[in-house]
Amino acid sequence: MERSSEEEVKFLSDLGIRQVDNPADAAKLGTPTKQVDLTDLPTNATIQTIMNEMREKLQTIMAELGWNEQKGIGLSANQLNLPGIDTNQRIFLYLTTEDTAPKFYINPEITERSEQTRLAWIGCFSDYGQRSATESPKSVTVTFHDTEGIESTASFTGDTASSIHHEFEHLDGEITRDNALKVLGTEEYRDLRSKGKLPTTKEDL
Repeated sequence: MERSSEEEVKFLSDLGIRQVDNPADAAKLGTPTKQVDLTDLPTNATIQTIMNEMREKLQTIMAELGWNEQKGIGLSANQLNLPGIDTNQRIFLYLTTEDTAPKFYINPEITERSEQTRLAWIGCFSDYGQRSATESPKSVTVTFHDTEGIESTASFTGDTASSIHHEFEHLDGEITRDNALKVLGTEEYRDLRSKGKLPTTKEDL
């Protein structure tokens, strides 16, 4: 049975996903994350616990809310409320259409971004009752470290670039709806999308 948007928000909150409408959570979400010390990454108990929790919670969300993997799905460390653990770490977990499992991006930085932008409707697990129309680069290139501390680079386009850009908003302590061109409730968003009336360009807003 499909949950209402209010039930989905409660499910996420109960799961330990911080919500922007909770003042204490919003303060944490609005704080820029700190760089992870890579010197002992594979044996750092705190970081390993955070990453295990991120993986488990993302899998639970995917199973319970039926998210469409084709458009990508991600979770940043600072979205997690883990009592006694500092989750204000520069880490996000993301699943692309090419990945067979979600991948960790540790201390990521956008090293290139296209001058051309696109309109994207961002759904966020920390603001799940809303969809925010945002302007994001059509493509981004990201440098990051994997779970072994090895540096890599990856490029993304389209919906994936927009989603990756959103994860950086989390890491930089930004609240997506605060920068949005337009915000819709989830139910209104779903209704417009089902009728083919959802704006796809800035001019349509």
